[in-house]
Amino acid sequence: GKLLSGQKHGEQWNWETVSLPGVMPQGQHCADGEGRIWYLRGEQEIGIWSAGETKTLARPSGLESQRIKILTADAQGHIWVGTDRALAEWQSDHFAVMTPTNGEAGLRVKRIVPSGGGDLWVEANGRMRRCAGRRWLAESEGWNAELGKLGTLRFLHGDAKGGLWSGVGDLGLIHVLEDGTFHRLTTKDGLPSNTIHFAFQDHDGNTWTGYERGGLVQVRRRLFRAIGKGEGLNENLINTVSEDKQGAVWIGTHGGTVGRCENGVCTNLMVPSAAHVQDSIAVADAQGRVWIGAQGAGLLLREAGEVRRIATPTELQGYARLMVPARDGRLWVGSVWSIAFVEGEKLTRVYEALTTGDHPTALAEAADGTIWAGTLAGQLLRWDGRQFVPVEPPDRSSLGRIWALWPAPDGGLWAGTAEGGLLHLRDGKFHRFTTKDGLPSDCIVQILGDAQGNLWLGTRSGIVRIVDAALTRFERGELGELPVSVYGQTDGLLTIGSAIIFQPNCWRGRDGTLFFAMVNSVAAVNPEEAHVNPLPPTVVLEEFRADEKRLWPARAGAVLFAERATNGNQAVSIPTIKVRPGAGDLEFGYAGLSLRSPSRVRFKYRLEGLETDWSEARGERRAFYRHVPPGDYVFRVIACNSDCLWSDDGALVAVTVEPHFYQTAWFQGGAGLLAAAGLTLAVVTTTRRRMHRRLEQLERQRGLERERARIAQDLHDDLGAGLTEIGLLGGLLQNPAAIPERRHLALERIVQRCRDLVVALDEIVWAVNPRNDSVNSLSGYLSQYAQSFLEPTSIGCRLEIQDVETVHPLSSEQRHNLFLAFKESLTNLVRHSGATEVSIRIFIEGTDRLLICIADNGRGLPLEISEGADGLINLRRRMTQIGGQFEITNPQAGGVVVRLSLPLTAPETNSHPAQKTK
Repeated sequence: GKLLSGQKHGEQWNWETVSLPGVMPQGQHCADGEGRIWYLRGEQEIGIWSAGETKTLARPSGLESQRIKILTADAQGHIWVGTDRALAEWQSDHFAVMTPTNGEAGLRVKRIVPSGGGDLWVEANGRMRRCAGRRWLAESEGWNAELGKLGTLRFLHGDAKGGLWSGVGDLGLIHVLEDGTFHRLTTKDGLPSNTIHFAFQDHDGNTWTGYERGGLVQVRRRLFRAIGKGEGLNENLINTVSEDKQGAVWIGTHGGTVGRCENGVCTNLMVPSAAHVQDSIAVADAQGRVWIGAQGAGLLLREAGEVRRIATPTELQGYARLMVPARDGRLWVGSVWSIAFVEGEKLTRVYEALTTGDHPTALAEAADGTIWAGTLAGQLLRWDGRQFVPVEPPDRSSLGRIWALWPAPDGGLWAGTAEGGLLHLRDGKFHRFTTKDGLPSDCIVQILGDAQGNLWLGTRSGIVRIVDAALTRFERGELGELPVSVYGQTDGLLTIGSAIIFQPNCWRGRDGTLFFAMVNSVAAVNPEEAHVNPLPPTVVLEEFRADEKRLWPARAGAVLFAERATNGNQAVSIPTIKVRPGAGDLEFGYAGLSLRSPSRVRFKYRLEGLETDWSEARGERRAFYRHVPPGDYVFRVIACNSDCLWSDDGALVAVTVEPHFYQTAWFQGGAGLLAAAGLTLAVVTTTRRRMHRRLEQLERQRGLERERARIAQDLHDDLGAGLTEIGLLGGLLQNPAAIPERRHLALERIVQRCRDLVVALDEIVWAVNPRNDSVNSLSGYLSQYAQSFLEPTSIGCRLEIQDVETVHPLSSEQRHNLFLAFKESLTNLVRHSGATEVSIRIFIEGTDRLLICIADNGRGLPLEISEGADGLINLRRRMTQIGGQFEITNPQAGGVVVRLSLPLTAPETNSHPAQKTK
């Protein structure tokens, strides 16, 4: 119950009790724009307290013979009073009557409540009205009827939008909108209690309410309103949504019924069919007709309250999943296997899918009347008047299916994909936007544009809005990140899952309302009510640790707020924390205060003095730095809200990591002088030892090379057996009595044996030659062998060889076994796979592992491999002998993938640079 005055000195606040002479019991007081305290001393006397001094206004000028009932200050700090006759404002040295002129002349003021924009809610003469500039702007009839006769209220506050919040007794939470609309929220609306003690609006515009035994609750107006079971719809799973000429909303459902919602009430219509019906879709055209498709019912038309069949499921080649009413009167229909249009009541099929990847998944009409379609394989199709012509997006294999299409205002086309983000086709060129550019998800299933040209997307992360001006600036390269606003359950969505497969799954209404078919409801939003939150999060440091020991805060509940580097032309000092020598692992715990959508706050941080680039924070709101050397650092964190508005380049704390004595400049200087003296004495001896070791190493290397060359020569001599066979066969050729057929076979055998000996000789010599002890040499030899081996076959060969400069040598044994394993893998591929193409990749994985991948597009491995499959056993044993691994797999795409991997000896290192982890 005391009034306190506080002054800040450094990091501490000093508080003192303020005595207001003559203040009335339960008296009213307020602060003006200059920080002075105004309070009532009686019905005709006002006190003003400032800096310990009190001034009294007895019978204030302008209020002569009037009794003051109410004293308050508005958002600009102007002082207002309500008397038994008028409403008045303090102006310099007197009160000026400000009673609105568009109402009764005299006012018996009971309450004054300031609200946003300088407006006032004034309860006088039994009426609650909002005024500004001496005019009544709105009146709350609900307040007059329900609260007008009540005396003391628990609380009464205005909000930033010009509304009013109040609570009294157990009536719940009272909210009066700026236009006077009266709302009463109770436990039926989700409040924990009807007894509310206070309400307060924070700087983000959220209203916080406190309850008896109910805790603290945030109350916000929903941006999205839901249409679902609460409005009478009898289905939970939604397929499509559209709006007719009368403003009624038509909803297709998984259960097969069709919902028609008007004025907040839904009527459920059964789809007539002799067969079982499910997965209905509905769309209204410009003529006021409603087209209905459903599995088991075909295509139906509802006109003038009557429903008739236009096409059977057989004629549609399945059931209707996509419908687009075109401006020329045609209805375009996409089923599982086809696309057709209805003109009049005649169905004409114009596209048939040949493969699963050709299934149509999206339909739309561009601004110029062109019909576009998307497929399961990520292909775009354009109708040229006679047929659909493919339009190939770049890197189509990474896009997934086309989920959504929307005509761009510039005459282009927007396309949402399952895995590749958002595509924009304009003037024949594609522009792609992904999570790397700022999108919260690469899965886009709904696209709509509002009347202002802003783009709305349905994604796996919720509904996203991209302001048109920001999108244009990003495409020009003026912004480094695409600013997006993300909306979820805190904004009124019952779920963040959007309806897929069926269309139209989103719709723009006649009045600009946007409708999104969600999994369990339809979400409707007025785009004009979506505003960017102009307040970035306030960043605070919650904890600082060095080597897992907490150094700050010293007391519970303390936080450090981020400070800008400068305040005007003056540098802002930030607290400095000293870290003892040897404590090189630093840990910072931080938070961003954004009460509107705290779960969607993003952070970037950096430790100046150690790094120059910002690091994007993921998950836990902590930053870790390992092996930080002694020095002075500043830890900075910036945060953005759900509308991608970033805070300033704020500094949280300065950190000084103190050095050990041996890391100081004076110690290192002295140690350097001593080391120089010792180095002069030892340099000759050290140099001689190094040269001696180097010569010994070179001699051993030369001896090893000579030995390997000798082995190569001996192996060459061992080829005599083959030459002997050739000699015997030659003798047969010289025998005139030999049968001609045997002489011909002997000649062929000699030719083949010579070729084999040449190949074998080349392989042996290559394996033992020390000049080939490198990854590049191995890669070249394997690629040359693969091309030569596969050339006589009908199998195409695609090579991908990484040119590496590695310090890891390969021994003769390693190269020999790798080649034999590679050779045997190719032999098995040619014999058993039935492939038409083989892909060979040789590269270094990471920094210390050689990887050889052989992939074909053949029939793959059998489900059960015979126990006698000695080839696979030999391959695995051969790789195990040299410390490698052999793997063979059947990928989902078909064929076989063989992986030969060999670890390489990692180079030694003694450096320990500072590392950062997230």
